[in-house]
Amino acid sequence: MAAVGGAGAANDCYTVTPLSGSVTIDGILTGIEWTGAPSKDLSTAGFQAKVRFKRSGNNLYFLVSVNDTGFNASDRIELNFDPFHNHATTTDDITFLIKRGNADHQKISGGGPPVAWVPGAGLDIEDGSTGGAPPDFATGWAAEVTISASDLGMSDLSVIMGFSLLVTNQDTSDQTSWPDPFPASPATWANLKTRYPIEYMIVLDQSGSMLDQSKWDNAKKAANFMANAMAILRDATYFEDKIGVVTFSWNNAANADQTTIPKPLAPVPAFPLGNYADALPAVSPPLPNYYTPIGKGLDAAFTALGTGVEETQRVALFLSDGLHNRPVTDVPLQPSHLNYDPCNGVAVWGVCPAGTDHRIQVNTVALGQDWGVDTALLTNIKNRFAGQQFGSTYTITTNVEDLKEFFIQSLDDLYQMNMASSGPGGTEFSVNAGERKLIVILSWTNPAGAVTFNLQQKVNPGDPWNNVACNVSAVENATVGYAICVVNNPPAGTWRAVDGMGNPLATADRQFVLLDLNLRARFAIDQKVHGTGLDIILTADLDEAGVPVTHDPVNRPVKVTVTIKRPGEGFGTYVSVRTPDNCEPRPPSLPPIRRDIDLIKTGLTMGVFTTAVTQPPNIDVKPDRFAKIDSLFKLCNKEGLIFIEDPGIELYDDGTHGDVTPNDGIYTLQFLNTQYEGSYVFRFKASGVSPSGSQFSRVKTIAEYVRVEVDPGQTIFDVRIYQQTGNLVLKEYYVIPRDKFGGYLGPGYPDQIQFYATGGQWVGPVIDYNNGIYSQLLSYDQTQGQPEVTSVIQGKPIKLSGPAIPCWWICLIIIIILLLIIAWLIIRKRRP
Repeated sequence: MAAVGGAGAANDCYTVTPLSGSVTIDGILTGIEWTGAPSKDLSTAGFQAKVRFKRSGNNLYFLVSVNDTGFNASDRIELNFDPFHNHATTTDDITFLIKRGNADHQKISGGGPPVAWVPGAGLDIEDGSTGGAPPDFATGWAAEVTISASDLGMSDLSVIMGFSLLVTNQDTSDQTSWPDPFPASPATWANLKTRYPIEYMIVLDQSGSMLDQSKWDNAKKAANFMANAMAILRDATYFEDKIGVVTFSWNNAANADQTTIPKPLAPVPAFPLGNYADALPAVSPPLPNYYTPIGKGLDAAFTALGTGVEETQRVALFLSDGLHNRPVTDVPLQPSHLNYDPCNGVAVWGVCPAGTDHRIQVNTVALGQDWGVDTALLTNIKNRFAGQQFGSTYTITTNVEDLKEFFIQSLDDLYQMNMASSGPGGTEFSVNAGERKLIVILSWTNPAGAVTFNLQQKVNPGDPWNNVACNVSAVENATVGYAICVVNNPPAGTWRAVDGMGNPLATADRQFVLLDLNLRARFAIDQKVHGTGLDIILTADLDEAGVPVTHDPVNRPVKVTVTIKRPGEGFGTYVSVRTPDNCEPRPPSLPPIRRDIDLIKTGLTMGVFTTAVTQPPNIDVKPDRFAKIDSLFKLCNKEGLIFIEDPGIELYDDGTHGDVTPNDGIYTLQFLNTQYEGSYVFRFKASGVSPSGSQFSRVKTIAEYVRVEVDPGQTIFDVRIYQQTGNLVLKEYYVIPRDKFGGYLGPGYPDQIQFYATGGQWVGPVIDYNNGIYSQLLSYDQTQGQPEVTSVIQGKPIKLSGPAIPCWWICLIIIIILLLIIAWLIIRKRRP
C-alpha cells in the first residue's frame, strides 16, 4: 500500500487486498475478514469517519464507520468511482449515495440525474442510536456495502480506478472525505488498485533435444512476443511489473546441473523491447549431451520468485520438449518433490484443497506430443500450482506460431484481455463497442519478412474502408519477426491489417488480435484430475460491461463452439501390447523368473527387470517407456499415435449439456468422449452480436491431459511362486492396471502402485517391467499362514483374483455345462 505518485498530492495509491472467500455483510468486523485490509481515517474538526476496503473476485467491499451520534435519515456516505481511470472524462463516472435511514439509496451515472439503487450484492447499516453496534467509534453509524463490477458497468473490475469518499452529517452540514480536501474533479481522486504487481518468470528447457527443429530459437521468439505484449499492457505509472528468465539443463559429461537465471526478475522495459531474449545463453546454447532436470528448473523459478507473503502476483511459464531424466533417482519426479509446496502436505491426487493460498501459479507448455513430452507430469504440475483465482493452463504444440499464441494468452487473466482472433495475416476481424485498447500483432516465422502495416475499419459490410492511425507501432525484423499496431478506444466494426497500398497483408504467417476488455470472455476447463471415461466440463463465460452475453436467435445471435483434437489410441496401451519383435497387439506377459538369489537378498532396485531400450549415451536420454515407444514407431513404420479432430461442437446456455443456469451468459459442454489417455486440445470460439448490438469474436486454445482411470474390475491381479526353500516362500504379486475400456495404464507409473500384505516381508520396491505389468516380491514363512495381499492403484483397492478369463472361454464353459445337463436329462428319460 504505497504512494506512487499521480496528478497531485492527493493521488495516493491504495491496493485493495484480494480476499479468498466472501465478506459477511453485517456491518461489523466479523472474524478476520477485515484483518490486514487497507484503511483510511477521515477527520475534519471533530467529525470523523474510517473506511476499510477489500476485494473478492469481482466485488469490492467497503466498511465505512462514522462518529455522527445524531440520527438523521438523510445522513449519507458517497462513494465515487472513475472505473476506466480516464481522469477528467466523466461519462463513465459513477456515484453511489448510501442513506443512513436504510432507504432511498441512489446511483448517479455519468453526471446524470440520481436514480434509485438497490445494492444487489449486499448492504447493511448499523446505527448506534437505534441499538446497532458500529465499529471504530463508541457511537455513530456504519455502512458495509458491496460494489460489484456490474454495478460499475464493467465485465471485470478495472485494475486501477479513480476513487473518492465523502461523508455528510446532514444536521450540521459537516463533511469529511478522502482525499482531504474533497477533490474538485476525478483528475485528483485517489487511485484504487485492484491487483498487485506481476512477477513473471519464463522457464525454458535448454536440454540437447531443444536443438531439434529449431525449438530453442522458437522458444526464444515466443518469449520475445510475450515480453513485448507485457510492455504494451503494463502501466508503469502505477504498477512495477517484472519479468525474468530461467533456463534449465544438465551437463551429462560433467554430471552437473546447468540451471541458471540469465535474466533475473526486473521491471518490464518500455515498449518496444525488440529482441528481449537476446541475452539468453548465446555463448552456451543447448548441447547434445545436455539432459532435462525439470525439477531443478522449477525450483530455480520458485527461488527467483519467492514464496513469501509479499503483495505480488507471481507466475511461472514453464516450457519443456522432453522428459525429466536428471538427477537420477529411484522415484519418478512428482510436483510434491519440489521445494515449494502450496498444499502444505494436504493434497488429493496431487491437487491442493479448495481455498489453498497459491503464492505462485505455474502455466505449462509442452513443445511436442504425448509420446515425446511428459505431458502427464506437466499437467500434474499445472494442477498443483493452479493459481489463486483463475487456475493455470496447459498447452501442447509443435508449431512455432501456436507457441507464440500460447505465450501471449498466458497473460489473459493477469491483464484482463482477450484474443479476438488468431489466423493468417490480413484476415478480417470484429471489434466490439467500448473496448479500451486494440493490439494487433503480425508474426513472421522468417523474421526478415516483418514489415510495418496499417489498419483499416468499417462499420457496415457495404461501407468503404477507413484508415485508422496507430497510437503505438513497432516492427522487429532482425531476430524476432513481428510488427505491432496499438489503437486506443477503437470504434466498433470490421477491421483488417493492410500494407502501404491498402491490400490485406497476407504475407504474415499469423495475425494475433488482442483486446483490452469491455466484452470479456473467460474460457475454462474444470479444475480437477481427468481420467478416461470421466467427463470434462468446458465453459465460456461471456459478459459485456456487467451484462451477460446471452443468445437471442432473432436480435442478438451468439454461438460458442469448440474444436477438439483428441487421442484415438492410448500411449500406455500401445507400449503394453506391442513388443519390439512384433507390431501386432498381444497381451503383455511376465518375463521368465530370474534366479539371481544374491540380487534378491540385497534388495531390488526399481526397474532392474525392465525391458529397457538401449540409447546412445550422448543424447538427451529418455525414460524407458518413451524410448520403447520410439523403437516401436520405428519398427512399425509409424509416425505417432492416432489423433481425431471433432470440429465445431457447440456449447449451450440453456440448462442442458451440463449447463447449470439457462441464459446467464455461461455456455457449457459436458464432454464425455474420453476413452483414450492423452492430450485433448480444445480450441474455443465465441462470436455473435453483443448486448450493445455490435459484432464480437473471442478465441482461446487450452489443452488438458486425460490419464488412464484405473478400473478394479478390468485390472488383472495375480501371483506366481518365485522361489521356495523349505517353508520359506518367495512369491511375486503382479498387477496389470487397465481402465473400464480395457486400456492399459502402461509403464512408467510405479508411484501409483502399492502392495499391502497382512504378513511376510516385501523384498525390494515395486518393479516396473516396462510393458504395463507391475510387481513386488513377498517373502513369508508358510507355517505362519499365507498372507492376504491387496494392491492399491490410484487409491483404489484391488483384491487378488487371478487372471481374467476371456469372455469366449466363459461362454464355451457355459455351453459345455448346458450340453452335459441336456445329455444327462436325455439319458435319464430313456431309462425304464
